[in-house]
Amino acid sequence: MTRMITAALCILLLAGQAMAEETRAKQAGEKVKLASYNDLVRRVEALETVEQPVPQVIHLDEDYGYDCGQGCASGGCARCRRGRWYAMYESVIVAPYQTNNTAIIAQNEPRFQHVGFDWDLEHSPRVELGYLATCGGLGWRARYWQFDHNSSFAIASDTAPLDDDEGFIGYGSVDSDIIIGAVDVDEGVFTSSIELDVIDLEAQVQRDNVRYSAGLRYAQVEQDYASDNDETDVFGNVRFKGLGPTVALEISRSCPYSLLNWFANVRGSILGGEQDFIAFDEDDDNYTMENDNAIVAVGEVQVGLEYRWCNLFVRSAVEAQYWANVGGANPTAVFGTNADIFDTQDPRDDALGFVGLSVGAGFNR
Repeated sequence: MTRMITAALCILLLAGQAMAEETRAKQAGEKVKLASYNDLVRRVEALETVEQPVPQVIHLDEDYGYDCGQGCASGGCARCRRGRWYAMYESVIVAPYQTNNTAIIAQNEPRFQHVGFDWDLEHSPRVELGYLATCGGLGWRARYWQFDHNSSFAIASDTAPLDDDEGFIGYGSVDSDIIIGAVDVDEGVFTSSIELDVIDLEAQVQRDNVRYSAGLRYAQVEQDYASDNDETDVFGNVRFKGLGPTVALEISRSCPYSLLNWFANVRGSILGGEQDFIAFDEDDDNYTMENDNAIVAVGEVQVGLEYRWCNLFVRSAVEAQYWANVGGANPTAVFGTNADIFDTQDPRDDALGFVGLSVGAGFNR
């Protein structure tokens, strides 16, 4: 049937061509011989044996790097099935927050004022290296963050906040008497130091715009206190070393009518390890506490914007962290309503936090 239709069409075309040639020949005064039926059949057979060219298919995802848009449900394209390596550096600019940030107690009767450290925003580096497998494949990443800064201030005699009274520094108590500390302080220099080293090793899975991560975290947190005063120099130190599970979730979405993406991620960790506290003075008196089964809970949140161009990206975000029960090194004495009686808190229960922002850049391939 197809052959007959093709033959009929070709006959019509050849007949039309012959009539047109005859007309042109008549106008030119020439004689024209029309084609026979057998000639038409032979020409139709010749047309059927000619190979038709196959259109070239261009794979945008493989040849030009474009996304095929097929999605993972149907297997996706080569680009969708291919994972990518990436590396990122972040400047984490945060200010520490200590639940006990006391440097000295000013005995401004009838009130007692806790004079604390005033931390500024500090730069700290964080690096991340990983492999992200798309379409639900299993990838991994490694992160390292270090914070190492201190805050310091000085108090001169007969100036605020001491004015005409003295200051008090104390750790621990026995029958309302301090174990380690200094009284009648008129002047001095006070310093608080914080150092963190945090390592994360995780497996991660990407599904659509959500990234799931789980693995292990190792952290070492050390805090120091030092008072160089006119009575008795006093020092405090607390250190925690621990290991435990960590999980994270990151969500990203494209901003309408722009090349920006917004992202938000949360992280939680439970660390178990050793915690040691010591306070001592220049007379070599000391006060120690240990905990071999310390548990520290960590929560982190980050919300920001990201811009990607080719294989490069930059991002900026607001960031906050909270480290519960990591301990504190600052003086623990707390005066009650009676100036001759005071209480001391357990320094191992103190928490540590960070609030600020982060700015990062990286590449992937």
